[in-house]
Amino acid sequence: MVIAAPAEQVWALARDFTGSWHSSVIVDSEIEGGLPPDQVGCVRSFSLTDGGDLREQLVGLSDTRREFSYRILDSPLPVSEYLATARFTPITTSGQTFGEWWVDFRVAAEDEEATVELVRGVFEAGLSDLARLTGSR
Repeated sequence: MVIAAPAEQVWALARDFTGSWHSSVIVDSEIEGGLPPDQVGCVRSFSLTDGGDLREQLVGLSDTRREFSYRILDSPLPVSEYLATARFTPITTSGQTFGEWWVDFRVAAEDEEATVELVRGVFEAGLSDLARLTGSR
Protein backbone atom coordinates (compact mmCIF):
# COMPACT_ATOMS: atom_id res chain seq x y z
CA MET A 1 0.00 0.00 0.00
CA VAL A 2 1.19 3.50 -0.70
CA ILE A 3 0.79 5.65 2.42
CA ALA A 4 0.70 9.40 1.80
CA ALA A 5 3.12 10.23 4.62
CA PRO A 6 6.91 10.23 4.96
CA ALA A 7 8.51 6.86 5.81
CA GLU A 8 10.01 8.29 9.01
CA GLN A 9 6.53 9.21 10.27
CA VAL A 10 5.04 5.83 9.36
CA TRP A 11 8.00 3.94 10.86
CA ALA A 12 7.81 5.90 14.13
CA LEU A 13 4.38 4.29 14.65
CA ALA A 14 4.95 0.88 13.05
CA ARG A 15 8.11 0.02 15.02
CA ASP A 16 6.03 -0.19 18.23
CA PHE A 17 5.58 -3.96 18.50
CA THR A 18 2.63 -3.61 20.87
CA GLY A 19 0.67 -2.97 17.69
CA SER A 20 -1.31 -0.19 19.36
CA TRP A 21 -1.45 1.49 15.94
CA HIS A 22 -3.29 -1.59 14.56
CA SER A 23 -6.45 -0.76 16.49
CA SER A 24 -8.95 -1.99 13.89
CA VAL A 25 -7.87 -5.57 14.64
CA ILE A 26 -5.74 -5.65 17.84
CA VAL A 27 -7.08 -4.91 21.32
CA ASP A 28 -5.57 -5.31 24.80
CA SER A 29 -2.00 -5.67 23.57
CA GLU A 30 0.89 -5.77 26.01
CA ILE A 31 4.54 -6.75 26.00
CA GLU A 32 5.19 -9.56 28.45
CA GLY A 33 7.72 -9.08 31.23
CA GLY A 34 7.80 -5.29 30.92
CA LEU A 35 10.34 -5.37 28.08
CA PRO A 36 10.56 -2.49 25.61
CA PRO A 37 8.28 -2.97 22.56
CA ASP A 38 11.25 -2.67 20.19
CA GLN A 39 13.51 -5.22 21.89
CA VAL A 40 14.16 -8.23 19.69
CA GLY A 41 12.91 -11.28 21.56
CA CYS A 42 10.05 -9.51 23.33
CA VAL A 43 6.66 -11.21 23.25
CA ARG A 44 3.35 -9.44 22.79
CA SER A 45 0.07 -10.90 24.02
CA PHE A 46 -3.11 -9.51 22.55
CA SER A 47 -6.67 -10.18 21.59
CA LEU A 48 -8.27 -9.65 18.23
CA THR A 49 -11.48 -7.69 17.83
CA ASP A 50 -13.17 -11.02 16.99
CA GLY A 51 -12.08 -12.45 20.36
CA GLY A 52 -9.07 -14.60 19.39
CA ASP A 53 -5.99 -14.48 21.65
CA LEU A 54 -2.45 -14.54 20.27
CA ARG A 55 1.16 -14.37 21.38
CA GLU A 56 3.83 -13.24 18.94
CA GLN A 57 7.58 -12.75 19.30
CA LEU A 58 9.62 -9.98 17.68
CA VAL A 59 12.50 -11.73 15.92
CA GLY A 60 13.99 -8.80 14.02
CA LEU A 61 13.80 -5.01 13.92
CA SER A 62 15.87 -2.68 11.75
CA ASP A 63 15.53 1.09 11.92
CA THR A 64 17.85 1.35 8.91
CA ARG A 65 15.61 -0.82 6.71
CA ARG A 66 12.42 0.31 8.54
CA GLU A 67 11.28 -3.28 8.97
CA PHE A 68 10.33 -5.75 11.65
CA SER A 69 9.78 -9.51 11.65
CA TYR A 70 7.84 -11.66 14.08
CA ARG A 71 6.65 -15.19 14.59
CA ILE A 72 3.50 -16.59 16.12
CA LEU A 73 3.92 -18.49 19.37
CA ASP A 74 0.23 -19.14 20.17
CA SER A 75 -2.77 -18.52 17.94
CA PRO A 76 -6.25 -19.79 17.12
CA LEU A 77 -5.19 -19.83 13.46
CA PRO A 78 -4.50 -23.30 12.02
CA VAL A 79 -0.92 -22.33 11.08
CA SER A 80 2.61 -23.39 11.92
CA GLU A 81 6.04 -21.96 11.07
CA TYR A 82 4.46 -18.50 10.76
CA LEU A 83 7.06 -15.78 10.09
CA ALA A 84 5.93 -12.32 8.96
CA THR A 85 7.83 -9.19 7.96
CA ALA A 86 6.63 -5.62 7.43
CA ARG A 87 8.75 -2.99 5.68
CA PHE A 88 8.21 0.72 5.04
CA THR A 89 10.24 2.17 2.17
CA PRO A 90 10.39 5.85 1.23
CA ILE A 91 9.11 6.78 -2.21
CA THR A 92 11.68 9.45 -2.93
CA THR A 93 9.87 11.15 -5.81
CA SER A 94 6.70 11.84 -3.80
CA GLY A 95 7.68 11.78 -0.12
CA GLN A 96 5.22 8.94 0.45
CA THR A 97 5.81 5.46 1.89
CA PHE A 98 5.49 2.04 0.29
CA GLY A 99 4.26 -0.29 3.03
CA GLU A 100 4.61 -4.01 2.41
CA TRP A 101 3.79 -6.89 4.73
CA TRP A 102 4.29 -10.53 3.89
CA VAL A 103 4.27 -13.89 5.61
CA ASP A 104 5.32 -17.49 5.19
CA PHE A 105 3.46 -20.22 7.07
CA ARG A 106 2.27 -23.78 6.85
CA VAL A 107 -1.43 -24.65 6.85
CA ALA A 108 -3.49 -27.70 6.00
CA ALA A 109 -4.84 -27.64 2.44
CA GLU A 110 -8.46 -27.56 3.61
CA ASP A 111 -7.76 -24.40 5.68
CA GLU A 112 -5.49 -22.62 3.21
CA GLU A 113 -7.92 -20.36 1.33
CA ALA A 114 -9.76 -19.08 4.42
CA THR A 115 -6.51 -18.58 6.36
CA VAL A 116 -4.82 -16.70 3.53
CA GLU A 117 -7.83 -14.39 3.19
CA LEU A 118 -7.95 -13.78 6.95
CA VAL A 119 -4.24 -12.93 7.15
CA ARG A 120 -4.48 -10.70 4.05
CA GLY A 121 -7.34 -8.81 5.69
CA VAL A 122 -5.35 -8.30 8.90
CA PHE A 123 -2.36 -6.96 6.95
CA GLU A 124 -4.52 -4.66 4.81
CA ALA A 125 -6.27 -3.34 7.92
CA GLY A 126 -2.91 -2.67 9.59
CA LEU A 127 -1.57 -0.70 6.65
CA SER A 128 -4.85 1.23 6.49
CA ASP A 129 -4.59 1.97 10.23
CA LEU A 130 -1.10 3.41 9.68
CA ALA A 131 -2.40 5.52 6.78
CA ARG A 132 -5.25 6.83 8.92
CA LEU A 133 -2.98 7.62 11.90
CA THR A 134 -0.53 9.53 9.70
CA GLY A 135 -3.38 11.59 8.26
CA SER A 136 -3.11 10.15 4.79
CA ARG A 137 -6.64 8.72 4.65
